[in-house]
Amino acid sequence: MEQKTTNYNINENGSYSETRTVTTNPSDGFVHQADTNSASNVKYGEYHKGWEYHKQYSTNDPKVIVPFLVGFMVFLVILTIVAYLINPIFFVVALVISIIFEVALVKEIKMVKENFKKNQNDVRE
Repeated sequence: MEQKTTNYNINENGSYSETRTVTTNPSDGFVHQADTNSASNVKYGEYHKGWEYHKQYSTNDPKVIVPFLVGFMVFLVILTIVAYLINPIFFVVALVISIIFEVALVKEIKMVKENFKKNQNDVRE
């Protein structure tokens, strides 16, 4: 398996952005593949020899993280409204889950901004 960092930047506000590529080939041995057939008796996926190529993106930039988290909160609100239209019991469950996630996401947003303010970096969105 070969991991290569193709792009690593320190942004103006002190955050980092990293892009990585991971390549696996048959000489690396067996590669795990998640089971996509729900009717299968195999509960934990399969292992096979083959090629795999994927990219990973990582950042701690609040200009990227905060809009993503806000978008996820909006998605949860829409999901809660749809659950209310389907069945009130689904609404209660979705509302509880939505509130738990939104409280956690707001804490995460505050933590990211506080860390950047502590280092005297730019936290504009």
